[in-house]
Amino acid sequence: MSNSYPAFMLSLISGIIILIYSTLRLYWSLLVMPISHEHWMMGPWMNGLQSMMSTFSIIGIIAGALVFAGAIMMYKVPQQLSTWGIIVLVFSLLSLIAGGGLIIGSVLGFVGGLLAITTKTT
Repeated sequence: MSNSYPAFMLSLISGIIILIYSTLRLYWSLLVMPISHEHWMMGPWMNGLQSMMSTFSIIGIIAGALVFAGAIMMYKVPQQLSTWGIIVLVFSLLSLIAGGGLIIGSVLGFVGGLLAITTKTT
């Protein structure tokens, strides 16, 4: 086990959480909201909320995929650990727009990215 393993694991878990949360949120906005909001008092106004949720969910899916890919690359190419740590850090912060995987995904990615940046490679 190398000294980059904690950064890799935190970033990997972060990417998975962000991906799952964003995918479920996209499912909700595309499939559940159109069925359920017809009976709400503000039904016509909910179309804007639905498109906004869909857009943020897609941003979250992209950010989660890049955090996940950055974590995998931390493990595969430990010589470039700080580069992948910066990528994980940036896209973890970007995922906050989409809810950050219930915030915990973004926090784990932030910590994993910081660990990767500050870890000395041998």
